[in-house]
Amino acid sequence: MKLRKHKLTIIVTLVLLLIISVSSFLLITKAFSKSDKKIVIKKDMPLILIPGTSATEDRFDDFITQMAAKVGDKDVIKLKVQPDGTVEWNATQNHKLVNPFIVISFADSSEETVGKQAKWVQLALKKAHTLCAFDTYNAIGHSNGGLAWTIYLEQAPRQYTQKMQKLITLGTPFDTQLPLEKKTSSGGETIVETDILQKLVAAKRKIPKSLNMISIAGEIENNSGDGVVPLESVSASKKIFDGQVASFTQKNFYGADAQHSELIGNPDVMNYIIHELYAAIDGTIPTKSAK
Repeated sequence: MKLRKHKLTIIVTLVLLLIISVSSFLLITKAFSKSDKKIVIKKDMPLILIPGTSATEDRFDDFITQMAAKVGDKDVIKLKVQPDGTVEWNATQNHKLVNPFIVISFADSSEETVGKQAKWVQLALKKAHTLCAFDTYNAIGHSNGGLAWTIYLEQAPRQYTQKMQKLITLGTPFDTQLPLEKKTSSGGETIVETDILQKLVAAKRKIPKSLNMISIAGEIENNSGDGVVPLESVSASKKIFDGQVASFTQKNFYGADAQHSELIGNPDVMNYIIHELYAAIDGTIPTKSAK
């Protein structure tokens, strides 16, 4: 009888120890998971930039220098697409390029060629893939550079467009015919959709649903826009992306530094972009590039 009680006591003790061990393991695993999550850096990948009308391949030089000072040096590839489709390029390093800054420019970047630029973007990206290996990338477009990216997303094959993870446009005129002052015959304001906006809205279902999109607008005065592109024109991005992509945000910046050509050099805009593209989950910014 005593032996039976002794065995029962041993069994109960072992069961209790097993329960305590499993509980402790689960708690430790949960705590480790939380701690591990805080230090994970957003996946580093190339950042591909397209400047606006009449801008050259050097348009983002200061922007890249300022960004590199905060996130670490990266190689820079500059691609220029000629009207005949040939792609010229130069790079700070000719081999072992890892997650570089890539600038795509066009020999003819006039407003009349915006519709053609989507095809030129495809040619430039094809060349970029021969220079460095990458599966996914983030993108920035200033002014009409944002239109070039948007048209590309709607026209290029999905197998290519879905590689874009995040698109950030700065001062992009999604409704290019909106004047700074909009008045009807009765003196009231009205917004009229242009042909290009209607076409972008009509084809928006071709944009990958996995995309995260941020539309940045400048306001030098209340509701005035950035001095070149009206606020309503930038805000028209919502009609194209909101509800179609994984996330859509419009971010407005104010003051003299929010003028159209100054958006790229605006320190607040810079810090916002760095946080969106490179910040860790806990909000910290890496100081060295992952090479």
